[in-house]
Amino acid sequence: MVEYIRYRMPPDEGERFVAVYERAGEILARSAHCRGWELRRGVEEPEQFVVRIEWDSQAGHE
Repeated sequence: MVEYIRYRMPPDEGERFVAVYERAGEILARSAHCRGWELRRGVEEPEQFVVRIEWDSQAGHE
């Protein structure tokens, strides 16, 4: 199962948001149910972010 989360951050908060999500990624990486994750920032719209998380199952996601 793949989960996509979209965020829009104020321009001056983008770097802070990335740092916070990197810490959250450490927690995701320790989950037996998380198969991987990534955070991407928009090139043309740098205030937009997409997080992709791959879970082993719906139950693992919950």
